[in-house]
Formats: sequence, C-alpha cells, structure tokens
Amino acid sequence: NISFSTQAQLDIWRLCYDAIDGNLFISGQNITDLSPLRNIKLVTGDVEITNTQGLISLNGLDSLSQIGRNLSITYNKVLVTLDGLNALTNIKGGMGIFYNNKLSKCCAIYHVLYSGGVNKYISISGNRLGCDNKSNIINTCNKVSLTARPISNEQTDGFSEQKEYQLSVYPNPSINEVNISLTGI
Repeated sequence: NISFSTQAQLDIWRLCYDAIDGNLFISGQNITDLSPLRNIKLVTGDVEITNTQGLISLNGLDSLSQIGRNLSITYNKVLVTLDGLNALTNIKGGMGIFYNNKLSKCCAIYHVLYSGGVNKYISISGNRLGCDNKSNIINTCNKVSLTARPISNEQTDGFSEQKEYQLSVYPNPSINEVNISLTGI
C-alpha cells in the first residue's frame, strides 16, 4: 500500500514505477500536484483521493488505465475537474465520487462510464452540476457541437436569409459508432 499525506511525500516518489501492488491513498491539506505519479498505469487495489485542500485536478494520473478494486474521490474542497483520469478504462470494483463541492468537470471519466468499464457500483452525488450523477456526466460529455453561420450569398447582393446550423457528433469519445445530427436546415 502507498499512502501520500503531504506534497513532499509525492515529490520524492520515484518515476520508475508504473504499477502499485495494493492500494493508493492520497489525502492531505497541502497536496496540490499529482504529476510525480504520471507513470502509474495500474493500481491492483483501491484508489482513494479524499480530504485534499489544494488539489484542483487529477492531472498526474494521466497514465492510470486500470484499478483492481474501487475508485473513491470524496470531500476534496477545491477539486474542479477529473482531468487526469482520461486513460482510465477499467475499474474492477466500484466507483464513488461525492461531496467534492467545486467538482463540475467530469468528462475525463465519460469513457469508463459509457463503456461499462466499472464492474460494480457507481455512486456519484453531492458535486456540482455536470458531475452530480452518471446520467448527468454522460449527457454533459457525450456531444461535440459546432454552430455555423453561412456566408452571405453574392447572387442576392448579400441579402440572403441568414440561418444558423448546429452539427452535433456524439457520443464523444466513441467506441463503435457515432451519431451525427444537423439542425437548422
């Protein structure tokens, strides 16, 4: 098991490790940067990130793709985004993300939620809009939209009717299929 309760402990972590055999616990008031963990691809046990006071994002966990048991992200006072978990594809246990008062950007876990990469429970609540439950995250993160306004038509002296078109491509990211919707025609 690996436990970090200060930024100084994280800062001396050796980059040569790419796996943790056991649990990873991160909890501490002055933890602000997880980049020393950037080479970790696998944690065989639980990953618990809780009660941090200065952690804004999870950048630094960018290589983490598999968790052998549960992922728990709770009570992090200034955590705004789950960016850093984009590579996560499989959680063999469950996922709990709750009571992170400023958490509003959760698209980093969209793929693992949408693809069924969480094998047991999913409990998400008590975060800001956009990160308050699984459906909210999937609906917030599954579309890419583009709004276009046509250039004026020279054949009508620039007085052509201006229409607004919206192109949506979803889900994003996609696994095997993509939907394309064009509105405003």
